[in-house]
Amino acid sequence: MSKQDKRGRSSGGERHVRLPEWLLASAAWRSLSVYSKLLYIEIKRRYNGNNNGDISLSHREAQDLMGCSNKPIPAAFKELEVKGFIKAAERGSFHWKTRRDGQGGRRATTWILTEYPQDSPIRSLIPTKDFMAWRPDQKK
Repeated sequence: MSKQDKRGRSSGGERHVRLPEWLLASAAWRSLSVYSKLLYIEIKRRYNGNNNGDISLSHREAQDLMGCSNKPIPAAFKELEVKGFIKAAERGSFHWKTRRDGQGGRRATTWILTEYPQDSPIRSLIPTKDFMAWRPDQKK
């Protein structure tokens, strides 16, 4: 039997990634490429319940996690953004200033999953679920 906290949420057990039926049945999900679907799952794996808007994933990390070349990665990120699954909270760059102590520099883009309410930098209570409004006749 699983343990629950005072709010009735389970506290413990293995972490997992849920893909609800309504998301899988959406026109936007069905139109995604295999690389985009896998990338979404990898981004969602980094969501811990209170870091939406501060989920960091670089192109190089995605390449390593997905076990593919660097060719499909930019297109997969772009497709997820265009179809409304993710939004960039803060764009990353190799051109951030590096401090003398070696900290800083080379920051990855931080992402927002529109499936969930945003936690950072500004908290919202309602998820936007932008992908639910996407239709096949829109630009890809």
